[in-house]
Amino acid sequence: MINKKLQWDLILMSQKDQRMINSKKWSSAIIKRNTAHLKDIIKKYGRPSSKFVGLAGESAAWLIAQHSDYDVKFQERCLKSL
Repeated sequence: MINKKLQWDLILMSQKDQRMINSKKWSSAIIKRNTAHLKDIIKKYGRPSSKFVGLAGESAAWLIAQHSDYDVKFQERCLKSL
């Protein structure tokens, strides 16, 4: 069953990330906040798979992980699991 709230949280985080990048107004605070929130999600629920957060939610989680440059070890763990 898809967790719609969690799906929407991930989508909103990825949209905020993309707006920031497209506006060329880089904010490490947004990236770090998104990374921390994704870590919390993974710790609480496990990998945000398409069965749990839908394809859009899973894609959003992957985008957030890709942009988590402040935590390369986290990126590497996500690469192996997402």
